Amino acid sequence: MNVCNLIMTGVLWLGSHCLAAAVPMVENMPDFLPVARNRSAAFYYPPVGDEDVKWFSNFKVFVPGRLEPSANEFLNRYGVKLVFYDWATGFYDHNAEYAAVAAEILNHHPDWVLNPGNPGPNHMAPERLEAYYYDMAVPELRQLRIDLLSEKLRAKQYNGVFFDCTGFGSVWETGKWLCRSEFERRHPDLDYDDEARKFYRGLAAANPGCIIFLNQSYHQAEKIYSVADYDLTESLMVTQHDGPVVEVFVEGEGVVKSRETNYRPVAEIISHCENFNRLRAQYNPELVITHLNYMCPFLEPTGEKTGSELMPQAVYRRTMDRQAIHFAQAVTALVGQQQYTNGDGTPHLFQADPVYLLDLGEPSGEYRRVGQCLVRNFANGFVVVNPEHSAVNLPLRELLPARPDRLYKIYDAFNEAMLPDELETLTIPAGYYPASRRHTPSGRLFFFVCSDRFASGDRVADELAFARTVLENSRKLPADVPEEAVRRLEQLLDSWSALRQAATPSAGAYRAFADALIKVYRQLEAWPVTYAWQREGGRALGRAADRLAEAIAERFGVEWQV
Repeated sequence: MNVCNLIMTGVLWLGSHCLAAAVPMVENMPDFLPVARNRSAAFYYPPVGDEDVKWFSNFKVFVPGRLEPSANEFLNRYGVKLVFYDWATGFYDHNAEYAAVAAEILNHHPDWVLNPGNPGPNHMAPERLEAYYYDMAVPELRQLRIDLLSEKLRAKQYNGVFFDCTGFGSVWETGKWLCRSEFERRHPDLDYDDEARKFYRGLAAANPGCIIFLNQSYHQAEKIYSVADYDLTESLMVTQHDGPVVEVFVEGEGVVKSRETNYRPVAEIISHCENFNRLRAQYNPELVITHLNYMCPFLEPTGEKTGSELMPQAVYRRTMDRQAIHFAQAVTALVGQQQYTNGDGTPHLFQADPVYLLDLGEPSGEYRRVGQCLVRNFANGFVVVNPEHSAVNLPLRELLPARPDRLYKIYDAFNEAMLPDELETLTIPAGYYPASRRHTPSGRLFFFVCSDRFASGDRVADELAFARTVLENSRKLPADVPEEAVRRLEQLLDSWSALRQAATPSAGAYRAFADALIKVYRQLEAWPVTYAWQREGGRALGRAADRLAEAIAERFGVEWQV
């Protein structure tokens, strides 16, 4: 078998062994773009199956709903920090998640809640009266909660707790449920959030390394930020609420009414985010500020028509709203924060955009205004947010600190390398929703590629460097990339350099180099493909190897046999 056939066998093996329904990747994405595990937290409350976890393994922190044991094991294997949900200020009776705390309090210590014998409405179903609110000034209650949550952390092999509805403002105070007033009556000299801080500190002390993940604790930043590792906002950038409702024909569904994603004004978003940054700097510089956004499925025209000739109706299909994801991703990059845009009940494939995996690198200064847009530069590229409802043309010289060889727009043109020397302006389109004929603000991310990365003038050396880069990228994600393969690629580069410098390389030297190359790719054949980036990396390595073999054959007119 010659080298080219061997390499193609490896490519076919990688393709046939990759797991189905994994992360959708844009076709022809340049494999050398920098990637890294996303530092944000992903949220997904539907039951999490084996296919879902391949996507969520790309994130540092994951807050799931129901997690099967196999999914739990998979995520723990790849070092994902698992965080379970808990209601910070109360519990629901008749809910299995709160059975232990409900039994202890309602049966033995009813005075540990602020509304004993008077359950309040369920937030999701107000007709059900089953909500009780903790009296956080009771030390025994705090300890009971710490003990029960610590037991759950150990039993579920989780790394932290996501506390919803934090702070005194989340305690019910309406109608006949005046729980805040009751706390103040009982404890006129105490502050509720001071007492809550004791609880969070106690939980962290009892579980070293435990992630304390709070929801919207910026309302009590002075009291609570000091004990939090993460703080969350919801629906700050894009949301499922208040978007336009359209009546359209959807593929496989017929005529339906469907809501589209709603965008917040950019100036309002930036103002809030800058305030969060000020609070973080003042009370806890190590705090990670992250945003959970919500989007509706995008209604994409299929190009087909239905109905009569006199009244034809366009046919749409539901897809991922990539415009919403890229907008939120660009805005958070401007302000140095993190985000995840959830479909809230939609399949994870409607959320899994590869933009989350690409690494902009460290920022090069703060964001600035260029024309009508907001721009921020990074080591590997830049982001642009267009707050307008129409396209904006920007002078390229004001966006780039230097002229790279190529520029990739990370939205709809992975395979389209823009050559900066041929461009004077860069067009940043507005978002567009064809079903409602609506324009929105937009966000775009761009990556640099400099010619000196893979253009040494020696095609073989360039292909080896390319293959090594793809492997190193894959190692930054939760993957079983063999370190030995990277080490051998380094050796191949050294061997090839020595071979080139030899005055009259022998046929034996060529064969030795070929054998070393084959060993690397045989090792890659055994590389376990467990999620999509591995699949893409494997294909990239196959392509790199194929080009490498062609380059060697072209230069030396040899064909190696094994």
